[in-house]
Amino acid sequence: LERVAATKEIPYKLFQIDDGWFKKRGDFTENDKFSSMKTLADKIKAKGFIPGIWVSPHAVAEDSDIFLNHKEWLVKNGNGEVHPARALDFSHPQAKKWLKDLFVKLTEEWGYKYIKVDLIAPVMCAGRYYEPSFNSLKNYRESMRIIREAVGEDVFILACTAPLMASVGLADGIRTSVDIFENYDSLLRVFGRSLNRTYLSDGLLTNDTDCILIRKSGNEDEECFRNCVRTDREIEAYLTAFAASGSPMIHSDKLSLLSAEQIKLLSYLSPLSEKAECPYFMNQTIPCVLDFGRRGNFEILAFINWGEKKENFTVYKKGFVFEFWRKEFYGYSDGSMTVEVLPHEAKLFTVGNGNGV
Repeated sequence: LERVAATKEIPYKLFQIDDGWFKKRGDFTENDKFSSMKTLADKIKAKGFIPGIWVSPHAVAEDSDIFLNHKEWLVKNGNGEVHPARALDFSHPQAKKWLKDLFVKLTEEWGYKYIKVDLIAPVMCAGRYYEPSFNSLKNYRESMRIIREAVGEDVFILACTAPLMASVGLADGIRTSVDIFENYDSLLRVFGRSLNRTYLSDGLLTNDTDCILIRKSGNEDEECFRNCVRTDREIEAYLTAFAASGSPMIHSDKLSLLSAEQIKLLSYLSPLSEKAECPYFMNQTIPCVLDFGRRGNFEILAFINWGEKKENFTVYKKGFVFEFWRKEFYGYSDGSMTVEVLPHEAKLFTVGNGNGV
């Protein structure tokens, strides 16, 4: 927390506590590593950040109090036994109350104003519910209705691993990609989803593209969960695509392990906070042409070569062309300039008339 507050190059607004603070699923009280989540939220607020917290309330652990003593709160299979997903049945009055009480505690009592609700779709299951008219989708919608009612409108709810359109009107944001992992192939899986779902940001839900990991092997210690192996060019492509997604920029690296140059890389994202258009996305599995439109005095256009062979792209805008990552001037484009992009590389261009206008 102290390191984030000291990083003036990046205008951080949120500090989120992720998975690992509680005893078990179904028992969302502090474990031995966290003495008081309320005190922690107060410290986060005192540093000028919005306190955020991770929670997964849709299923419970096998050794939780709910599973051991309140099986009537859980979805059943066709034989009337607890479904293997151990999913909570939010048509049951006591399960409803438990969920409401949990989110009142997280927000009103502890003070968290950003809630990441995770691990939803994996436990949505066909089964028997306390209310016979319920099914997995109705159960999910009811859970989100209860959560929204409990926290009010001033708390941001991120639904993670959740059905997209079923979250509209109840969640504020939606995870539109899989989790980010340590290698280049992970970028293909993440942005193959996220860049094709930016339409959700047009008044439906804020697009969430998971977190940003730009560290390399030299930035890791024994506590790092992922050993990242992306090259510098792949990291530039990652940051370019992330900016294009319009997602909130959640950084997950240990800032204390990053170099000043890497912190500077992260700071580049802040001005590009609105999603880009993907004009040819219908012809591409992963959008390769990203049009950021006019930002200040320039048009901004990016090309990403996700493949394994060199590709040519056309700068279809008119003006003097400057490439951001390599700091190279390309001359004047009449709308038909051809540029070469290497495998796994991004080229990010500003196009203007040369007079700063």
